[in-house]
Amino acid sequence: MSQTAEAAQRTPRSISHYFRVLGPGILGAAAAIGGSHLVASTQAGAIYGWQLVGLLLLVNLLKYPFFQIGARYTMAANESLIQGYDRIGRGYLRLFTLLNLLASVISTAGVAMLCGSILGLFVGDSLNVTQLSMIVLAGSLVFLITGHYRTLDRVTKWIIVGLAVATVTAVFIALNRGGVATPDFVAPSPWNLASVGFLVALMGWMPAPIELSSWNSVWLRQKQKELGDELDYQGALVDFNVGYFTSTLLAIAFVALGALVLHGSGEAMATSGIAFAHQLVNVYASVMGEWSRWLIAMVAFLCMFSTTVTVLDGYSRALSECLVQFGQPKGSGPTGHGARYTYPLMVAMGVVAAFIIMFFKGALLAMLEFAMISAFISALVFAWLNFRLMQLPQVPAQYRLGRGMSMLSRVGILFFAGFNLLFGYWYLFVK
Repeated sequence: MSQTAEAAQRTPRSISHYFRVLGPGILGAAAAIGGSHLVASTQAGAIYGWQLVGLLLLVNLLKYPFFQIGARYTMAANESLIQGYDRIGRGYLRLFTLLNLLASVISTAGVAMLCGSILGLFVGDSLNVTQLSMIVLAGSLVFLITGHYRTLDRVTKWIIVGLAVATVTAVFIALNRGGVATPDFVAPSPWNLASVGFLVALMGWMPAPIELSSWNSVWLRQKQKELGDELDYQGALVDFNVGYFTSTLLAIAFVALGALVLHGSGEAMATSGIAFAHQLVNVYASVMGEWSRWLIAMVAFLCMFSTTVTVLDGYSRALSECLVQFGQPKGSGPTGHGARYTYPLMVAMGVVAAFIIMFFKGALLAMLEFAMISAFISALVFAWLNFRLMQLPQVPAQYRLGRGMSMLSRVGILFFAGFNLLFGYWYLFVK
């Protein structure tokens, strides 16, 4: 880190400065507010009411250090997490790349299918979910290849603001009206072995898969090229925290909507894509009024489109850096050519995701559940890798994890390991 940057960190920053540096953290929030929020959080509230709010907050807390390391390590060591993984060992970089290759196409297919389902609200029955998902994938690729990072960085902030305002408003209205469950309604309990599969799926993408920390790292490097020393360590952490806590707040809001509008209503969550999209918009319309139906549908579509675009951009940039890093000496510093394979990888991811969508067709929730469970299983690997990064000599002492964050990280790793064992037992002997 340059002396100019260090001096800038000691200088008080204005609100306008922090607004300018916002970007990577908000993009991370856009990627998070997809299947985990619109689907899993709403499901959690609809099925179990308020019972899972504590678990949701716990998972967000336990994942926090590993996501924050994406910004902390990048600014402290002046290199991406991916270069750091290579410093730990080339084998770990290979493992990271393999897991991301698998996750990239599964996640892209899942969010594109959900986005296509919401698009179906506007076009009616003229196109099926598979065709709509293909349109979303093609549109996302065109948007990224022609607009590039700056457009994505600029528009995502306003999409997230629109969704946040609409969702929080709907929650306050629903709270004022009260829930639909009758006083004698008995909610099912999530605290049994039969519910382990749902809990693991909920936690896998809550608020997002941990590998998204590498996206934040890559996006920060891109933002540094634009802003130079104006983007300092403190600004990067503020940007990350704004995005992370926004996604956490919205996760709670979606649980609240499910608990207030669907829980105890006798209405089961739809499993097909367009039916679920209708159900999601109906939740808002039943609370805010019929006038809001198409406004909410548009906001939800823009949110999911930004999620699809962000997922394509994040995975392709991270994987491109991995491929470039394999061509460098082990543990080498920044190369400046990490984006070399980004666009070919985007196209390849889109094509493979399209084939996955054709295989799953209308089974939206099954697709998303598989992606979420896969993310939770791999969370243990990514959590350990990120924790190990902060012990490398490239990280100056003043930027390393403090005692509290180190303890929280260890508790998180133990939690993921324990739940992985429990999930394995459930899958083999209970499911």
